[in-house]
Amino acid sequence: MATIFDYSNRDVSVTLIRKVRNMGDEIAPIFWRVTYNRKRKYLKTGFSFSIDEWDDFLNRKLLKHKDKKDTLRNYFDNVLRKAVDKLVESGNFSLEALSMELDKGDTKSVNDAFKAKIKEMGGKYAIGGTEVYKGTYKALLAFVNYKKLKNRDAKDKYIQNYRERKRITAGDNVFKIDEVKISWPEITVQFLNDWETFLLESGSSISTVAIRMRTFRTLTNNMNGTPYLSGAQYPFGRGRYVIQEDAPRETFIKLSDVWRMEDYVPKNEAVKFSIDMFTFQFYGSGLNFKDLCLLRYENIENGEVRFTREKAVRRGRRIEHTKIPLLPPMMDIINRWGNKDMGGYIFPFLNGIEPKKKNESDIKQKVSELLRTININLKTVARELNLPSDLSTNFARHSYMTHMISEEYLNEIIIKQMVGHSTRDVTSKYNTLTPDKRREINSRLLNPAKDYSNVMSSIV
Repeated sequence: MATIFDYSNRDVSVTLIRKVRNMGDEIAPIFWRVTYNRKRKYLKTGFSFSIDEWDDFLNRKLLKHKDKKDTLRNYFDNVLRKAVDKLVESGNFSLEALSMELDKGDTKSVNDAFKAKIKEMGGKYAIGGTEVYKGTYKALLAFVNYKKLKNRDAKDKYIQNYRERKRITAGDNVFKIDEVKISWPEITVQFLNDWETFLLESGSSISTVAIRMRTFRTLTNNMNGTPYLSGAQYPFGRGRYVIQEDAPRETFIKLSDVWRMEDYVPKNEAVKFSIDMFTFQFYGSGLNFKDLCLLRYENIENGEVRFTREKAVRRGRRIEHTKIPLLPPMMDIINRWGNKDMGGYIFPFLNGIEPKKKNESDIKQKVSELLRTININLKTVARELNLPSDLSTNFARHSYMTHMISEEYLNEIIIKQMVGHSTRDVTSKYNTLTPDKRREINSRLLNPAKDYSNVMSSIV
């Protein structure tokens, strides 16, 4: 039976129904029924009617039903239909996504907002982002517990204990943080300034504080929804709370230092492997290490690796394929460490794990473990070759970009295309690089004293 609340958008339909649970029930509850791909979700309204009352409610304009109809209409117009339309138009509709969107809309506290966001990101298998939000929420709760203390001695002791134990995640010495309800009106400029002071006093770096504050600002803005704070209540921005940014560290080395690393012959095979991974990233247009692990032989075509950066896919922005020329040092590294079976990943690090969202946690764990070992070994190389003591795989990407901008004077749009950054500039479409041009650009990195003529393999 059609009702005054029937609605549809593409493959999603919404209607108001009376749902009889048990045969013979005189009174039955009223639900919103959402149907998608033949699956249904029922949302409680809080109302119940007999069969006769339900017929009157649908077909007669009785004054006694006005308040109920107004309540249902307001919820439908302001909450349910908006949530359906938003998810359908973005191409992200599912009954699970609708549940998360409606939960977010009902958020009444900062705690609820964090929990809804963490649940949402977990549903998208965004493991890294989920951990950032969890860490920020934990740091916020630690501060609110600290604020409740009355005297200075107790506060000093709390900060000292938190500083020493905040990174402990298991065992009897884990720092216990109570769940304290935080309302949005509590979030003021003074609150954020005090939280920043607490974080710095408890050992967080300026960079870490900036991450916490940017994460909280994003949560507050509630992108694609109604901001939790706005207008005069919004605490961020000029004249309010301004997020501090640490001066950028120099995380790059000179091209000649990359060549020295390439020529270095360590006694330890694991160190050689770590150097090779760094070198592959550098010659591979500053390739991100996770993207390196995800490369597959099927990505190789006409002497290039063609793939989509994992970060671009995860953020859902306009997909731009990254194309990297396979230079001789890269082929040498593939021949040395790559899978012999060319039916899957180029490197064996993720063998047995399909590159699917549901496996994101396993992928992240494997990549993190490997990255930790590589970066430890790179510190050994740094000591031997007198390179920056904090040498890590991050230096590969930054060194590539720094060299291309500062030494080769390449156009910024071209650099973005080479490393796979988004190129939103209107003129970027006129700077399309050919495979030959990409190879010419990256070949400038090769050591002229080396002979690479015998390196290239049949897989190119």
